[in-house]
Formats: sequence, structure tokens, C-alpha cells
Amino acid sequence: MYAIIENGGKQYKAVEGSYIELDLLPEEVGKKKTFDKVLLLATGEKVEVGDPYLKGISVDTTILSHFKGEKITVFKYRPKQRYRVKTGHRQKYSRVIVDSIAFPGKSAEKKKEAPVKKEEKTDSKESAASKKTTTAKKPAKTSAKKASSTKKPAASKKAADDKLSLKRSIDELDLGKRATDALNAAGVKNVGQILKKLEGGDSGLLDIAGVGSTTLSALKKKLRSLGYKLPAADK
Repeated sequence: MYAIIENGGKQYKAVEGSYIELDLLPEEVGKKKTFDKVLLLATGEKVEVGDPYLKGISVDTTILSHFKGEKITVFKYRPKQRYRVKTGHRQKYSRVIVDSIAFPGKSAEKKKEAPVKKEEKTDSKESAASKKTTTAKKPAKTSAKKASSTKKPAASKKAADDKLSLKRSIDELDLGKRATDALNAAGVKNVGQILKKLEGGDSGLLDIAGVGSTTLSALKKKLRSLGYKLPAADK
């Protein structure tokens, strides 16, 4: 069930329990606001359209807050006249919640729905009975949880090993295009090969054309930040 209301020359869809954002209303926050300009009312398969408004139908709301919308920039200029004007604007809005949609015959429709609620109560009793029968199976679930909890540390350890993998490509170290190309040209394409070069000292990398002391220090700093242990000669 919903209604289409008019306010300030604009149309809004009102559904019970939902929110509507309208142009700023003069009333204060927390007060009630009733809209009687209803253009359309849909109740199930029945749809009523006004000409232009429906009589005896209203939408009751409560004002929740007043707020401003996003800022827009307005820029005006006139060519060849040195005319430039820049202004900003934030439209003010009011947020309301739809309490109810009042229309003739609404109470009669509620009475028709009453027998359905009784059936729901019986279904709830059956569900409560089924819950009692399933309470005995809870210990099995806890054991399954314990088994899964024991697997978590192994998974986390595997993830840590993947981060410190010696096969990690040098492209992931963000050394810069020049240094990366120089290492690739020398056949050094992963972290394991870099660490092997450093076992003999800094000269193992400094001998590569395009790799200088600045690049070497940046490379060591990056490896330490990722958790890699450098050879004893480089510490």
C-alpha cells in the first residue's frame, strides 16, 4: 500500500514506515504534519486516481530533521564584458517518516487480515516445538566450531609464508622502472635471487649496470619493511 502526495509542486511516494525528503517545511522537528493533497492511492490490486486530488484521504507524518543538501556552484559570465559571478547554493530539506495513510474503509481491511494472524500463531507454536527437538544437536555444532578454530592458525601461518615467499616478483617491490628493468636485464627477477646476490656483499648488486647505492639502500629498506631477513653481511 502506498500513496502519491503533492508538496511544493513536486510529487512523492509515501509508504507507511518509510522516509521522505521534502523541501524545507516551516514546522519544527518532532511535530506532526498531515498531507491531504493525495493524487493516487494503491491498496493491493485496487488503485484510485484523483482529479486532481482524492477526497477523504490523507498521509500523516512526523518531522524527523531539517538538513542541507549538497553544495552546487553557479557560475555566470558575459563574454567580452568582463562579467564573472560565482556563487554557491545548498538547498534545505526536511526528512519526515510516514506514520499512516488514512482512507475510508481502512479499518475494515485490517479486520479481514485478523484470521491470517491466528494461523501465524499456530505456525509459531509448531516452530517452537521443532526448536525444542533440535536443542539436543547443539553440542555437535560446538565441536565443529572447535575443529574449525584449530585450523585457523595454520591458515594464518600459510598466509604469512606467502607474504615472505622468495618467489615474489621484483615488480611488486615498487623500485622504479629504471631499477626494475636493470635487475630484469641481469636475470634477477625475484626476491630469492636478490637475497642470494647479497650473500656475497653489496657488490653483488652494485656490479649490475643501472643499480647504484641509492637504489641498493631503497631495496634493502623495502625488503626489511616486508619482513625479509637480509644476509648477515648486509645488516
